[in-house]
Amino acid sequence: MKLSALAALATAALLVSSCTQTADRARLDECRRTHCRLNVMLALNTDENGKLKTVRVIQSSGVTSEDQKIIGMAKRLFPKKIPKPRKNFTFRMPGQVKF
Repeated sequence: MKLSALAALATAALLVSSCTQTADRARLDECRRTHCRLNVMLALNTDENGKLKTVRVIQSSGVTSEDQKIIGMAKRLFPKKIPKPRKNFTFRMPGQVKF
């Protein structure tokens, strides 16, 4: 692999890493320009009837507004993705915000 290609990969990895650690508007704009991804991990808890009780962020993307969007999407998609959920169970769901 050429050195310039390796440097480009390293730079892209650093941009993604720094995007997930800050909610700074300038950094978000940079992520939009470079099409980076923000990763989120959620825990979805069901009650004794198997209904979705709570959704919480286990690993944040670093951007609260984006985390809230993923939480809303998880709440909407939960009944479709898991039609017969286990009772009193915690499901883990990864999420990703792409720019």
